[in-house]
Amino acid sequence: MTEGLTYPALSARFAASIGSPELRRTYRRVLGSLERWAAHEGVSPLDLSAAGLAAFLASGAVGHAPMDQARARGALTEFFDFATACGALSGSPAAAQEILADAAGAGPLDAHELLWLVDAAELVDQPICTLALLLAVNGIGVQEALSLDVESFTTSRGIAVARLPRRWGRRSVIPLCRTVQAATRTARDGRSSGPLLTAAMSTERLGLIEAGQRLTTAAAAAGITSPITPEVLEQTFVALAVEAGVPAAELRHAAGEVENRDSHTSYAAFTVSAHMSTLDPNRFA
Repeated sequence: MTEGLTYPALSARFAASIGSPELRRTYRRVLGSLERWAAHEGVSPLDLSAAGLAAFLASGAVGHAPMDQARARGALTEFFDFATACGALSGSPAAAQEILADAAGAGPLDAHELLWLVDAAELVDQPICTLALLLAVNGIGVQEALSLDVESFTTSRGIAVARLPRRWGRRSVIPLCRTVQAATRTARDGRSSGPLLTAAMSTERLGLIEAGQRLTTAAAAAGITSPITPEVLEQTFVALAVEAGVPAAELRHAAGEVENRDSHTSYAAFTVSAHMSTLDPNRFA
């Protein structure tokens, strides 16, 4: 990297080169979000791998809406072009550009692909199997899934649930379908405290970058060639729920937008699990 071209200096120079004031503000927000996210992950934005960029986009730091994602990809694509022209990156940012392009076209898995991923992950990486089920079958967001502790799990009205923190100090009770309940029990492995999902080489909490890398490995083991990120698995839950006939109100409910539920039994994850059981009754019945 050319001496003196730190990320803050480079991003400031890049933003200053944008002619439109509105676009300049948008790009500054995206680059600022990337800087804060990377600092939290302990890496430099200029050192992020393709998987790291995918994890950033999936984190929700720039928003999950398609328009937000498109703006972020546009800002990052132009920034990496600028950084390369300035000599701030060694070699071509081909991997970064490729993942940004892939993210634009990445869609949800179909039910069969999800089964292949879960089966492969169960053999090669059990925690990633649990993560995939939490996201794609139970509809829990990736940040929430990674924040789960062993102590987060209990029962309510005879049903296994996870308690997730929400805004203003509230906690949301998320019912777990049978398959996800079994996977989280395996992930807890008899422990009474600590993170549910841990890093491969330590007992530290699993981070987004490593989760993305391990998902890619599990997908390769399953023979899936399309890009697999946590965001793809979140989209998969929505696609499967719609396919299974889940009403829009129940999808909002699953996303935590409805706090006071009358019955756990109508929760969207149970409908998705029942839908999956038509393909694999042994796992999802």
